[in-house]
Amino acid sequence: MKINVGLTKLLEWIIVVSMLVILLSNFVNVILRYFFSAPFYWTDELSALLFVWIIFIGSAVAVATNSHASLDYFFRKMTPQFKKITKIVYTIIIIVTLLYLTIGSYNWIEVLSDQKYSSLPLPLALGFLPIPIGCALMIYFLIVNLIKDFKK
Repeated sequence: MKINVGLTKLLEWIIVVSMLVILLSNFVNVILRYFFSAPFYWTDELSALLFVWIIFIGSAVAVATNSHASLDYFFRKMTPQFKKITKIVYTIIIIVTLLYLTIGSYNWIEVLSDQKYSSLPLPLALGFLPIPIGCALMIYFLIVNLIKDFKK
């Protein structure tokens, strides 16, 4: 599963770089605004855009590493057979929900593909693109984790 480890590391680096871009652009903007009265007007939109990417890529990383918050009190008390059944059921529910989000966001991307951000020369659809990408990655990692759990 070196591919999964490599993909997870790549996604983590994308998150780190995105956070650094947000931090640096806002820092520079504060300096420009307070000392030179000449702020960049696009930093808010850039921060919001990158934050959406961070959320969905970060969710995929959390699924890959089984790091999502969970209430496992009852799950720990289940028999091994019932745990497997429960895990299959809730994984299928999550995958169906993610598929629904993917399809819905794809429709929004098509609708917004001609529109641009007000202060960035980028299509508005770029803000919705992380939804299907993140959902597809989460589905992939859910399936990989489910297979890995059943091989144990």
